[in-house]
Amino acid sequence: MDIEVGFESTVGRKPDLKSGMQSVKQRATQKMVSEVRKNASAQFNRTGKYADGWTSEVDGDDVVVYNEGERDSMSHLLENGHVVIDRNGVLHGDWSPGEDHIKPAFEVAQKVYLQAAEDLIDDVLKEW
Repeated sequence: MDIEVGFESTVGRKPDLKSGMQSVKQRATQKMVSEVRKNASAQFNRTGKYADGWTSEVDGDDVVVYNEGERDSMSHLLENGHVVIDRNGVLHGDWSPGEDHIKPAFEVAQKVYLQAAEDLIDDVLKEW
């Protein structure tokens, strides 16, 4: 699996593990956002607002991928399923099953993160 992680050493500089890991985190996070947008768009593409609302933040060691769009509160309902209620609030007793679109994106991003981290560590160790 070829993964660009953006930790290439510059002339006369050795790869830096700390800044390299920040880059690895950022790339994996971006991959998760793109994957969850792709999955959501394929499964729930009525208006595109739900898929377009996915974004991320990387702050130090913390990484958060979330939906900040108009349909942000739908994530857990679409992933896990929900009861069907009409516009008047009447419960119909039906269950709409969830469709995995977040978990598969996380799994792809996790693989990208682990592979990129291994590559970074190998590069740092080669320079020792």
